Amino acid sequence: MHWCAYHLQDEPDKNFRIKKNGKLDSWCIEGRNENSRKEYAPIKAEVAEKKAEYESRTEQTCTVCKKTKPIDDFPFRYDRPDRRESRCHDCVGRIRAKNLVEYNETHRESIRENKRDYRKRKPETHRKAGRKRLARKNRVRHESYTDEQIRDRDQGLCYFCKEWVDPSLIYPDLRSEVIHHIHPFAKHGPNIPKNVALAHSQCNNKNKDKYTFVFAKGWSVTPITNQLARQIAKDKHYLHRAPNTSYAFGLFQDGDKDPQGIVIFGSPSSGRITKSICSIDLTKVIELNRLWCHDDAPFGAASWLVSKALKSLPPYIVVAYADTGITDTRNGRSHDGSIYRALSFNYAGQSKPSKDWRLPGSTRNVGKKTPGSICHEVTPKNRFWTVTGNKKEKKILRSMCEWPSLPYDQTKEPPKGGS
Repeated sequence: MHWCAYHLQDEPDKNFRIKKNGKLDSWCIEGRNENSRKEYAPIKAEVAEKKAEYESRTEQTCTVCKKTKPIDDFPFRYDRPDRRESRCHDCVGRIRAKNLVEYNETHRESIRENKRDYRKRKPETHRKAGRKRLARKNRVRHESYTDEQIRDRDQGLCYFCKEWVDPSLIYPDLRSEVIHHIHPFAKHGPNIPKNVALAHSQCNNKNKDKYTFVFAKGWSVTPITNQLARQIAKDKHYLHRAPNTSYAFGLFQDGDKDPQGIVIFGSPSSGRITKSICSIDLTKVIELNRLWCHDDAPFGAASWLVSKALKSLPPYIVVAYADTGITDTRNGRSHDGSIYRALSFNYAGQSKPSKDWRLPGSTRNVGKKTPGSICHEVTPKNRFWTVTGNKKEKKILRSMCEWPSLPYDQTKEPPKGGS
């Protein structure tokens, strides 16, 4: 038994703590706890009162700008009793930006030297961090990989010229090693192993942001000359006449020099049509006026060709017409615009019925008073439209387009002046 100075009575030894000198404490454990509760009770009550006061606040005055703002405009702080920063978000941001600028100006040379040393010591890590940063900036998919993994996979051969790439060469040597993005970063290509390849610096610079799309094994889509596109449209397309051509793309198979399909974009045939689409800026309208694919092309080649061609276009409002009066000889179906529906084009109803005058045996329109011309009834065409560019550009172009967006099972007369 041991005497407890707090309770003034003898208690068992097990109720006492043992001090560092090996002796028992003068107060028992329960007595120490009771004394602590009595001492800290006022402090706890004061803290609880302050906490309730802080939580009930709706406004606070910033110590920098001296403005009274809502409590949510102040950063949250765990280490402060009031759980809020004394400076508002705006002031904190301005102060941090000012400090960062001052630090960069005073330590500019040392920062550059540190970056150069880091690139020399860890070139692989530096390149990986740069690719990851670009992927985040462009908001595209990212998967980690190393240059050595890509080099082993491609067997050390350049993606373009199929020649050996010497890893010992260092930029700015034109034959030095670089990682090429097949679908470029500039066109929102992902940073994943499947989308990258080994290449020479010179070959990569020549290609720049051109995108060779791979459809199936041995198939690709690349830009072609306007002259070649117009000649193919004249020979292969059912209209057998060359359209206005601003951009043209071809569907190619490995080993073939002749394209197995083409898609042509050009200015609309009439200024009246262009005004009905976008009267604000007529230069933002372009028409998909020719689409042709060989019968031996893979299933879905036409829609795939158009989708990849659209990704290579600058920001435009792209319009297309489906001629319901033409029947496909392969399946007996009319041109109802199934390709454009598969590509999620907006449906804008049907065009107005009209009349054309043509010479016998010709598909080219001529004047009404041309000798020998015959009047032809033109069936209404299904009208479709879409937009190209990045997310922000597409939003702006959608707001500029004056054509409606209707369900596919509806038809509607075009706007006044439309075709």
